Amino acid sequence: MAEAFSLSIAWLNLDSVRAELEAVVLGLDVWHRTLAALEGFVEDAHATYVDYLNGAPIPGHGALKNPSGRLAKGAYHDRKALLTWAIGNSADYAKAVEEGAPSYDMKQNLPSAPRARRGKDGQLYLIIPFRHGAVNTTRLKAMPRAVYTLAKVMAHSRSLGSPATRVSGTGWTVPKFHYQWQGRVSKKALLGAGMSDSDVRRYQGMVRMGKSGQTTYLTFRVMSEKSKPGSWVRPATPAMAPLETALEVSWTRARPDVERALDADLREALS
Repeated sequence: MAEAFSLSIAWLNLDSVRAELEAVVLGLDVWHRTLAALEGFVEDAHATYVDYLNGAPIPGHGALKNPSGRLAKGAYHDRKALLTWAIGNSADYAKAVEEGAPSYDMKQNLPSAPRARRGKDGQLYLIIPFRHGAVNTTRLKAMPRAVYTLAKVMAHSRSLGSPATRVSGTGWTVPKFHYQWQGRVSKKALLGAGMSDSDVRRYQGMVRMGKSGQTTYLTFRVMSEKSKPGSWVRPATPAMAPLETALEVSWTRARPDVERALDADLREALS
């Protein structure tokens, strides 16, 4: 599992209440209103972060181009100490979404990829699935309606039973699945539906996986050591800062409540 990415929220960072909290830190057992207000801030920041990951506009950054359910499900928050919380994400690409990432040649991963296969002439390759959203989906980029019309009438392809195992081209023991394949969206059908050349390349070979009510639309592409130079290069991505922004936005909302709670707790402690 990838190391989780997180930002910690500690009382020393809450500048508006820093002096008061430092002065009374030994009596923290009486600050129940303050702790409750801070917990509410953390919960609101977590919820706001999840909203951004699901596609809500991020102030100053725009919305994520491809919001991911897996990224949103990876978000978490927990209490590290009496006045320290962490909000983070267990998804392996959460840090890249937060801080941005330079361009990267994905073919460099082939020698260490656990599921890589080795071709007859010795080159390593990976079969990579791409998910496509149905019309009106909010979690994935929706396919054109004409493509959906072709895809939705195909029988469902499905995996058969529990997987066996195989030794990959890089020496790992990995699952080996067997499938019952049904229809695929053909190039001829896409051209007949008036699709552009780029859409034909994107959707050719699409299969309909799963069962009624639990359908996934997939295409499969091969990344190989013999792929053209310049192909399979992930472009640089800007820092979207969904977590940092969520903390700032939520603190703006929570600050009056925290200050009122602190004031009430101080008055009670000094009375």
